[in-house]
Amino acid sequence: MEINVKDYLSSFIKLCPEIENEVLSIYQDREYKKMEHFIKSNIAANKIAFVKEGVLRGYHINRSGEEITVGFFVAPCFALDFVSYYKGNTTAMNIQALTPVKLQVATIEDIYMINEKHHVLSKIHVKLLEELYCFHQEREASFILRSATERYLDFIEEKQELFNTIPQHYIASYLGIKPQSLSRIRKKLSTQY
Repeated sequence: MEINVKDYLSSFIKLCPEIENEVLSIYQDREYKKMEHFIKSNIAANKIAFVKEGVLRGYHINRSGEEITVGFFVAPCFALDFVSYYKGNTTAMNIQALTPVKLQVATIEDIYMINEKHHVLSKIHVKLLEELYCFHQEREASFILRSATERYLDFIEEKQELFNTIPQHYIASYLGIKPQSLSRIRKKLSTQY
């Protein structure tokens, strides 16, 4: 079921119709084809997307030119390069559609303006930041405390809906391993079960 930004925000705090309509007014509907970019690195970090439908991936390009997947944005959620947005820098992350996606896109300036006008929205903003912080803390801990096999099993359990949607080399990159290592892990697990 497709959820729009108004419904998603209302799941955190009940919003009055006036605020809901104002929130919707700052977002524009956009569609991206598979493999198109919502954001490319080295541009102004001035927009945020609410993912209504589909899957995007966030990735960086290292000094060797390799793409390193750092996250997946699966509807319903927000997609942005948060660090660049927060620091006011140009984007460091690329955000690319892995499936056809439907987005609602707003400018960061409009987000700040509406949050200032309606302080209830700031509470939602804080809640979303808390969730983002927890995600990154758990991800960092998994690289310190868990083996590649354990991270793979966690990925299957937590992101089951992505397993058959995302190419395996993106999953390997997200897990911090090479595709060949992921193939060995999968082969080993298939013989155990």
